[in-house]
Amino acid sequence: MVLSKALIAMTLAAPAFGLRVHKRTHGNATAGGYVVTLGDSYASGVGIFKKPADYEGGDCLRDMKTIAGAQFANAEGMQSRNEACAGGEVPDAVEQFANLQRTYPSEAANSWDGSVIVFTIGGNDIRTHKGESWGDLLGSCIASFYGGCHEADENQVANFDALQASLEAFYTQVAQGASKASIRVLGYPKLLRRGWHCIPVPGLSGGAADWADDMVDELNGRLSSAVSKVKGANRKVDIEFVDVGSYLTKGACSTSGQHVHAIVLNGLSLSPMTFHPHQRGYNQYYKALGNSLGRSNPPSQVPGGPLEPWQVESIFGKWDSRQVGKLSLEDILSMGGEDAGVDVSRRLRAFFNEADKDQDRELDFAEFQDFLTIVANAEESS
Repeated sequence: MVLSKALIAMTLAAPAFGLRVHKRTHGNATAGGYVVTLGDSYASGVGIFKKPADYEGGDCLRDMKTIAGAQFANAEGMQSRNEACAGGEVPDAVEQFANLQRTYPSEAANSWDGSVIVFTIGGNDIRTHKGESWGDLLGSCIASFYGGCHEADENQVANFDALQASLEAFYTQVAQGASKASIRVLGYPKLLRRGWHCIPVPGLSGGAADWADDMVDELNGRLSSAVSKVKGANRKVDIEFVDVGSYLTKGACSTSGQHVHAIVLNGLSLSPMTFHPHQRGYNQYYKALGNSLGRSNPPSQVPGGPLEPWQVESIFGKWDSRQVGKLSLEDILSMGGEDAGVDVSRRLRAFFNEADKDQDRELDFAEFQDFLTIVANAEESS
């Protein structure tokens, strides 16, 4: 099973809701104008809905109400504009900003005074030595459970330097065209954040999980460096990189409260949710955005939602090595990964025994749900 670029693509979007509001002061800052979201799927809202048909903007897969930019606009009494698009690369973001300037000539002439421009971009521009995109690479190394492909030289990222240069050029364009706006470059969250297990992604090796998260760290470092260089050349412009690592802390390996979805199916195909932020993740993005702007906004009022039953069923089915509708102790122990030590095995044995209510040395689906709750409680207390 391979994830397509459109599904894994790191892309962004935000909404357009009508007329501009008058400027007002908020503490020592001036608020008003628009909150404009540009970029790729991680800003557009991909991950909020299971089915592509539930999004707006066609293939751009946009949410108009509960992404970070929309929530911030609502809290500040501002208007929200969404230009982001799933699968977007840096050239697409360049065009999004150019289109914004053409569509709002009075705002462009005023350098977007009092507005906020926020985006994620760069993830889809990654290319490996053999020419694969980040989405394709995740499909082969993570979603397809393909052994140690993350160790192969051909699968390492080859274009970080070129990507950083293109980001600097784009950031400069925004800094000069929207010099009176507050510009926030949002980072990407670690996708897996493996602790001592990765139950929601069956078969994933610990090495592959850690490698994927290391690549996100490297990408964020490039984003931050590009922002610093542009800031140095445009010192009067309010442009900042927003590290979301301390906000979106629960990756796809978490069994409760995920900020990033694991592999999610829509029928027999992959849902756009796969490896994209959960609504809880977008709520955390909203918090990070507000803090970066010095606002004391109220907490997000958007419900995060539970772990969906179909997601649990999928996880259960993938771990059921015998395909008998029950998990053995050996199935459970394999959840620790090939590099699991004595402590991890001891934990899993104890959790298995606690969940095995009928003591038949196997977990049916109901007992597996209890097992996930026990694991989640252990995660929270550790």
